[in-house]
Amino acid sequence: MNRAIKYSVVWPIVLLLVLLVILRLTLSPITKSAIGSWFEQQGIESSIEDISFEISDGLLSLTGLVGTADGKQVLALERANISWSWSSLFDSQLRLKSITIDGLAFDVERGPDARMVVAGIDLDKLGSEQDPAPTPTDEEPVEWSILLQQLEINNFNTCYLAMPQYDYCNGFETLSWKGDVSLDLAALAEPSLALKVDGDFKLSKLKIHNNRLERALLGFDEFSMRQVHVDSLDNISIDSISLLTLAIMERGEGSEQAQITHLEKLQIDQLKLEQMSHLVIAEVNLLNHQASLVNQADKQLEINEWLEAGQDRAADSSESVATESTSEFTFAIEKVNYQTKKSLEYQDLSLAKPFVVKLDEIELVLENLDSRQPEAESHMRYAARVAERGLIKLEGSITPLDSTASFDLDGKIEGIDLRDLSPFTADVIGHKVKSGQLDAVLNLKADDNILASEVDLTLHQFNLTALSKADQEKIDSSFGFPLNTSLSLLKDRNNKIALTVPITGDLLNPDFDPSDAITQATSTAITTAVLNYYTPFGLVTLADGLFSLATALSFEPVIFADGRSDIGQVDASSLDKISSLMQDRPGVDVTLCGFTNSADRKLLLPETAEITADELELDSDQLAQLARLGDAREAAIKDFLVSRQIDPARLVLCAPEHAEDESLARVEISI
Repeated sequence: MNRAIKYSVVWPIVLLLVLLVILRLTLSPITKSAIGSWFEQQGIESSIEDISFEISDGLLSLTGLVGTADGKQVLALERANISWSWSSLFDSQLRLKSITIDGLAFDVERGPDARMVVAGIDLDKLGSEQDPAPTPTDEEPVEWSILLQQLEINNFNTCYLAMPQYDYCNGFETLSWKGDVSLDLAALAEPSLALKVDGDFKLSKLKIHNNRLERALLGFDEFSMRQVHVDSLDNISIDSISLLTLAIMERGEGSEQAQITHLEKLQIDQLKLEQMSHLVIAEVNLLNHQASLVNQADKQLEINEWLEAGQDRAADSSESVATESTSEFTFAIEKVNYQTKKSLEYQDLSLAKPFVVKLDEIELVLENLDSRQPEAESHMRYAARVAERGLIKLEGSITPLDSTASFDLDGKIEGIDLRDLSPFTADVIGHKVKSGQLDAVLNLKADDNILASEVDLTLHQFNLTALSKADQEKIDSSFGFPLNTSLSLLKDRNNKIALTVPITGDLLNPDFDPSDAITQATSTAITTAVLNYYTPFGLVTLADGLFSLATALSFEPVIFADGRSDIGQVDASSLDKISSLMQDRPGVDVTLCGFTNSADRKLLLPETAEITADELELDSDQLAQLARLGDAREAAIKDFLVSRQIDPARLVLCAPEHAEDESLARVEISI
């Protein structure tokens, strides 16, 4: 009896062990055959180096999977390992302890007919061959869930070809997830997906390569997310996101900078996504960004080749998105901090001489951005180094998210070497900057697209040189008066120009041109400065409401007694004012023109006193005698001004004139 009981217990165990051995021996070839048969149905020849099962440990390993179609490899997988827990099945849960995939590579093709082929498999054809969806029943869904604890993918590569021109290969070195990803299968039909996530994610050495340009579009060393928490899709939070060494749009060989733009680090702290529609971020930090924008000789921006490379794909994407109805997405960011010790550079190679401007040591801080309140003001602080000694600083309020431009910013510009602008000024106004340095106090304001800004400019040792006479006439016509003459009038004894330039206009007006607005504002500022400064010195300011340097900048004439050339006390006081002006404005020269009249003639030439003007005919000796009086009057004024430390070279004498009318005997002084 005991022996019978003993055999009744042992034999089932033996049979179970035999079945397990048979299962282990047959499961691998059966699985390999099933996989090969499935690929064959898709028109793909496949081979598998090995498949192994560790049933007791819950482990599946596959190595050396290769798929080919039409003599071309379309799929490769070096190794895949999947481990799971048997015990969790008793709790209606499939717990995948780890999934590891090494050396996965496949192609994705999209033809003009929008058919997608992935790893040689036509997805449209595959979908049409699937069994129809089962008829819904009233049975309660099975309470099953899936839990993934660790995922690792190494050396992943895929190429994407979308006809006619989108041809990219993408790859990364390592993707890893450590934590729990849980999905409740019974709730898949619910509006809110029953997904729970807790863990860390990392992606290393990603690169996207444009095969047509034979250059990388994008690449980075590492992208990571710490403490990712998902409690259904309505509640997502991430403690921090970090992106290291981001490079975008690789240049060809021979370029000084390897990429068009490069960023050492992007750090995003305390991110929270609510209801899949509102994103809240505590702080965004961008560190050590470098960029170089080049306008090529054909006046095409260098980045255009990249934009054109993705143009067709963008058009396709816009069509698909247009058919979807999505709720409005909003965001709020407490602080954006951009700091770099690298350079942001712009090069314009389309000019006769390349124009280059470079910004270094840039800091930009924006606070309180909220797309739900686009009209709310954000505080902004900006600073940048220009070339070696230049500096730009701005601070104030701005509404960067509003559809209308509104801002109130105060700032300054210091030490800008204006010679660097010569390639640009030569192309735009036909003048090169011979010398000059710029300082400025900025008060930049706009309210609902209406500019009301003011800039206080100080130009040191500023000199322009026209490239040709035609260029000189063109800019003079644009300003309404001779530009270089005006600049000379504005220069003080230290060769410094101080101007207040108001810049106004409607940014939404189709006719508004910033360059025209600046030209007009500068013209007005020069006119105002000239009038305000020179009027107290006795210059005629306006004639019939119009201003012209050719006629306006003339002093009150110095009046002489009949037949005399000595300067009276009243005129000496007037000449002191002129000498003071010339000392303050070293760039100003004056012209002295003497005039004699009929009273002078009658005193110097008494023999002509009784002759009427209609009958008067003066010979050359008589005219020369009158001219000598005019010369003496000019010389008297010149000597007076020289005695006041005015350089004689700045005092230009003209040929005296005799006026037979009743005009005053005088010397006219003009700039």
